[in-house]
Amino acid sequence: VGVLCDGGVVLASESRATMGSFITSSSAKKIYQVDDLVGLTTAGAVGDAQSLVRMVQVEARLYKMQRGEGMTVKAVTSMLANILSSRRYYPFMVQLIMGGVDRYGPKIYSLDALGGQIEEREMVSTGSGSPIAYGVLESMYKPGISIEDGTVLAARAIHNAMKRDSASGDKIELVRITDKYQEVGEPEFSEIMKLLQSFLDVFYCLQKKYFLSSNARCRASCLRTSMSRGWNSRVRSWSFIPTTPRNWRTMAISYATWPRSFASAWWYAQT
Repeated sequence: VGVLCDGGVVLASESRATMGSFITSSSAKKIYQVDDLVGLTTAGAVGDAQSLVRMVQVEARLYKMQRGEGMTVKAVTSMLANILSSRRYYPFMVQLIMGGVDRYGPKIYSLDALGGQIEEREMVSTGSGSPIAYGVLESMYKPGISIEDGTVLAARAIHNAMKRDSASGDKIELVRITDKYQEVGEPEFSEIMKLLQSFLDVFYCLQKKYFLSSNARCRASCLRTSMSRGWNSRVRSWSFIPTTPRNWRTMAISYATWPRSFASAWWYAQT
């Protein structure tokens, strides 16, 4: 997953490698630093991806030695796209995301096995879990998102993909690129995971100010009445779930005493 943020880029991946239905590794590396402020995520054949990473890293170092400055994100991506295109009849079986920061600002590009190069303006996801990850990214991304919120969003997308995609799993790797290349450490990662696994994440991810009114008693009443009715309320009311934050707010304020509203929201967020 790649997320374009205000002043930087967030890259995220999981660490499972598979061979058909067999899990060959639970600690596969899928995010590589190819230049000082440029990162590359990989999906597809592990050998092909590692071969491409070595090529790009060497070319980036040679360019810096010859020119005295690093390549731009677009230049690194174009070079990699040319390598992929040159092997179109015997292609590298990969799907890649190139992200980084240069003098033109933060950039994210997606590349396919035949050398197709697309600049992404918001976010992008690749790999077998990308349909699930896109469901989270599309619903929760907003332009100008901060680098901190972008980190949580990327982790959330990977976390959800791991729940439903058998080829995705094990650990989550997070990288932030601003004025430096930074891998998210264990203390911060643990806090992010606690947030994702917490019931209160429902309010966080749906942006609490849109979900319910500011009246705390209204929220408490809605929670008590919905939970007291049991799971049947959740099942009966799933078709009434709105699709936008504004609709969430309208429903919660207008039907704050309706016991099924909170149960529906909880079910929607969890699934």
